[in-house]
Amino acid sequence: MRALRGRPGARTWELGRIDTPVPGPGELLVRVRAAGVNRADLLALGGGYPAPHADDDGSFTAGMELAGEAVAAGPGVTGAPGRGPGDRVFASAPAAFAEYVVVDARRALPVPSGLSWTEAAALPVALETAHDALVTQAGFGAEGGAVLVLGGSTGVGQVAIRLAAALGASPVLATTTSPAKRSALVDAGGDPARRDRCAG
Repeated sequence: MRALRGRPGARTWELGRIDTPVPGPGELLVRVRAAGVNRADLLALGGGYPAPHADDDGSFTAGMELAGEAVAAGPGVTGAPGRGPGDRVFASAPAAFAEYVVVDARRALPVPSGLSWTEAAALPVALETAHDALVTQAGFGAEGGAVLVLGGSTGVGQVAIRLAAALGASPVLATTTSPAKRSALVDAGGDPARRDRCAG
């Protein structure tokens, strides 16, 4: 199958051929319809971020998030709704810039109706990061309360604003260092926090 391959320091990806993966226990094989590009992908290409699952020579199949069609399930994958063969899923997984990817079935989520492949592929890493920060690390839950999202105009920040609001946060304050990006905070449902720069 075709895949975009990188090598730390090469500064470009190259189209190459690799074997189609086979799903193991607890895994889904997904036919990739769209893959998201995030900052970690670019850092891995430049050698500034460890590429997951790199070969012995340092080369790797790029990509960390995708949306696609589940085509096969490995042993032990139960019939969870939206996560079986034929279902539309999105997930974070290494080697997403390929025609097929093996995904941990527990990390595959059903693509919400109304989302395109491209929109769904842009969500996994940002959604996992925002959920980890708000729910797993901070313990934010149904009791509500105020939330401050730093870097609210970034991909993770945009998802964090929406997730905090969906979890009942009020107010959801958000920051950005760019006045031009303040509207993105409001569009996502955040209240731009006023911040004056101090000389010092």
